[in-house]
Amino acid sequence: MKPDRYDLIAIGGGTAGLVSAAGATYLGAKAALVEVDRLGGDCLWTGCVPSKALIASARAAAVRRDASALGLAGVSPGPDWIAVRDSMRAARDRVAVHDDPARFRRMGVDVIAGAASFEGAKTLRVGDRLLTAAHVVIATGAAPSIPDIPGLAEAGFETHHTVFDLAVAPRSVAVIGGGPIGIEFAQLFARLGATVTVFEAAPSILLREDPDAVRVVADALAGDGVTIETGSVVESLSRTAGGRAVRWRRGDEPARDTMVDVVLVASGRAPRISALGLDRAGIATDRGVKVDSLLRTSVPGVWAAGDCVGSLQFTHVADYHAKLVLRNALTPARGRVDLSRVPRV
Repeated sequence: MKPDRYDLIAIGGGTAGLVSAAGATYLGAKAALVEVDRLGGDCLWTGCVPSKALIASARAAAVRRDASALGLAGVSPGPDWIAVRDSMRAARDRVAVHDDPARFRRMGVDVIAGAASFEGAKTLRVGDRLLTAAHVVIATGAAPSIPDIPGLAEAGFETHHTVFDLAVAPRSVAVIGGGPIGIEFAQLFARLGATVTVFEAAPSILLREDPDAVRVVADALAGDGVTIETGSVVESLSRTAGGRAVRWRRGDEPARDTMVDVVLVASGRAPRISALGLDRAGIATDRGVKVDSLLRTSVPGVWAAGDCVGSLQFTHVADYHAKLVLRNALTPARGRVDLSRVPRV
């Protein structure tokens, strides 16, 4: 089978892939974008947009609850979860139009639906098609990292990829992990009326942050009714008629059980690269795709950008990565250009 040829192929329809493909067409290159699911990535569907929409609702609920501090009558009844969820989905839909495949096709990007895997150094298979390019950008993002806890799968759990679709407001939530994602959800669910317990194995939540800032956050969480169990290991989970039993232990203390409706796993994220066949292309990995300071992989002409690199997992970092790749992969042959004019995604 003769492969379809491009100047640049981006694998993954999140920020890094969208900017890479859109920027390549802006520079006059023939570009393809391959995505197995929906364009927009974590930021649109499971990260920034939906979480901040829920946070806005939770903040409004907290203001209503604490209105007496401002001389107004407080409102104690819990919010309508379905209405809150629908508001979040509406916010997501308003942003989603900017990541519609038709928009990128109008730019000149060949948007291809399917899962990509390497057949060789710069040759990809997507379904029954073969694609090849002078430059390939791996931008497949990251996914929740699931800890090996006995009974977790059987008991059932949520992650930041699934929790936005809860059909019923949880009355109680166990959050496994005290990093930014876990703490963000702990506060918003508490403000929306749930009883929340955070289990963190480390001696502190938000371990990478300044201790003074962590104390401020911890005090705010306590004010919202969140219980934080640091230095605690979740040993097992089980499902019962009353919900889910979380068995946990702190140090040498006896194990305890906490009953909850929902278990949210927020114990980190891992680069999504296992299905790409990187070994067939000779692409080296470590925590993610291994790159140098210019985001070049071990194979000339193959680059990696965004969360799959395993570095800072932020939308603005993915955007920077993509523009760094464009500058070094395509602009040398096209002269000096202003990458700030790359279409916004």
